[in-house]
Amino acid sequence: AEAASLVGHKQPIVVCRHAPFLLHTKNNSSEAEEKQGEETKNDEDDPDYALLLALGDKRGFVTVWSTKNSRPLFKLQCSESQSTVTDLSWGKCDTSSGPFITLLVSLLDGHVVALKFSEKEIGRTLTDEQH
Repeated sequence: AEAASLVGHKQPIVVCRHAPFLLHTKNNSSEAEEKQGEETKNDEDDPDYALLLALGDKRGFVTVWSTKNSRPLFKLQCSESQSTVTDLSWGKCDTSSGPFITLLVSLLDGHVVALKFSEKEIGRTLTDEQH
C-alpha cells in the first residue's frame, strides 16, 4: 500500500484525526459524472475503500482529505479570530432522513464547530459486515 500525500498544506498542523470508519470508493454512474475532472488514484490494485483524515492548524483552518484523492476534499476556516484548532472528533449517525457524518472542531478560544456531511457530500460508509 502506498502512503497518502498531503501536498499543499503550508501552515503548521496542531491536530490530526482520521475517521474511525471507511468509505466506499466504487462510483455509480451519477457519482462518476459529478466527479469528472477530479484527480483520483486509479489503479486496479487500489482498495475499494478510502479513509478520511482531518487536519487542524494554528490559524483556525480545518482541511479534510480522502486517501483516494491527491487534493483535499475541502478547506474551511472555522475561526473568524484565527484561533488555533485544539481537537477534532469524527462521528456518524443514522437518522430518519438518512445517515450522516459529523466532524467536531474545538478551538482555543472556547468555541466548538460542528460540521455535518451527507452521503452525497462525503460518500457512503462501509457497514461493519463489509470491513
